[in-house]
Amino acid sequence: MGKKDKITADPMSQFRKKQKEKEKKKGKVDRVKGKQSRLESMDPNEVREKIRKLEQEEHNGALDGSGRQKKQELEDTLRQVLRKKAETEAELKSKQASLQPIPATVKSKKELEALNAKTYKNPEKSEHYHPIFNPFGAAPPPGHAPPSAAGGFPGAHLNLRNDKLGQVHLALPFTSQCL
Repeated sequence: MGKKDKITADPMSQFRKKQKEKEKKKGKVDRVKGKQSRLESMDPNEVREKIRKLEQEEHNGALDGSGRQKKQELEDTLRQVLRKKAETEAELKSKQASLQPIPATVKSKKELEALNAKTYKNPEKSEHYHPIFNPFGAAPPPGHAPPSAAGGFPGAHLNLRNDKLGQVHLALPFTSQCL
């Protein structure tokens, strides 16, 4: 009976043990994510105000052991909030620095053409190029159908009619007369 630590031959108990370990790991990850999101949403000024109130109580002598512990937790939380804010600001700055700077205003048509030529090199080589409708050869936004050679559906360029002599052409069941 005291041999619970040893591996048993029962596969179901091993399976349950593994599932329990997975749940513990998942719970830990969820707690960490929740804590991070709470830290991001906290306002440091509110935490500082709570600490000031507890310090005033401590100065007046009305603060007990649990109050001191609460003050210590708030100070730790404040440090974490400030660290998280600094991390998010640094991350935001690095993202902004990595983006290509776009001039605020284009003064002349030549500057605009130079910027477009730099941005869209060799548009004629793009499969999306059209001299009138898409002169820069830019791809359509995600979710839009790719351009087709003819028609608006795949296989529109195929000849699906039987044009051999002696074959009968079947009419579609829904014609304009049916509607």
